[in-house]
Amino acid sequence: MSQHWQAQQNVSARSEVKPRIGCCIVSCTGVFLVTCRDEAPVLTVMSDVTQDPFCPLPLEEWTFDMSTERGCTDWNASTETLWETLQPILDKALDGRNVHGLPGRSLSPGGAALFALSDALRESGGRATWITHQRPNFGLGAIRDREGKNMKSYTHSATEHLLYAPLQHCHDSSKGNAADQATGQLYKSLAGQCAKNRVCVDIIIITPPSPQSFLDIATLGELCRATCGKLKWIRGNHAWQEQLQEELWYVVVCMRVRVWRMW
Repeated sequence: MSQHWQAQQNVSARSEVKPRIGCCIVSCTGVFLVTCRDEAPVLTVMSDVTQDPFCPLPLEEWTFDMSTERGCTDWNASTETLWETLQPILDKALDGRNVHGLPGRSLSPGGAALFALSDALRESGGRATWITHQRPNFGLGAIRDREGKNMKSYTHSATEHLLYAPLQHCHDSSKGNAADQATGQLYKSLAGQCAKNRVCVDIIIITPPSPQSFLDIATLGELCRATCGKLKWIRGNHAWQEQLQEELWYVVVCMRVRVWRMW
């Protein structure tokens, strides 16, 4: 009887969770959380993208309650003025160099952003969607360019399989360097943490028809698979905006139905 009652309490608690939506921006200088105060977006930056990324604010501080009319109104007002507020700030950050002296526009601390979102959703669970045009190549979770400049050397060779295999599967030191193994274990740990906390990770990659750099979709896709998420690669063409809108619409309206078995 006590187990049955506890199960009912768990279902009730989960049913009371209200849908919320929020936005954060990733740049070479950190992860920016966007909040709306007095109808003007305010940015809170988490600059630790190299060691221990975290969410600097409670979820309620930078997300909007979409179950209320006020929350929907605030979200719409925020998105309407969001880019006007962010563009000059981000342009200044990306056009210069970060604290490490590296050029901003070539850097993507996407791994750090995913860790920060996982931290933000660890209590409530939810869905984290990362939109990018390149692989994480800076900070925690940086993935090296395994393709390099010698792409032809992989054609019809024994190393081709390793190139397109997820780093999470690089267990044998003879099949990859130590850095790749460490990166693979990092993403494997992130996937386990997300799965434990009911966090689903989606990744949307938007590139030109011919990508300019190695994306390592295998590694990123394995993270999505392990968390019941989705990886979408959109190759830039005349309809890429419609494809992106469709993917985001799916994220917003999709509802996962969980079935509980009672005894």
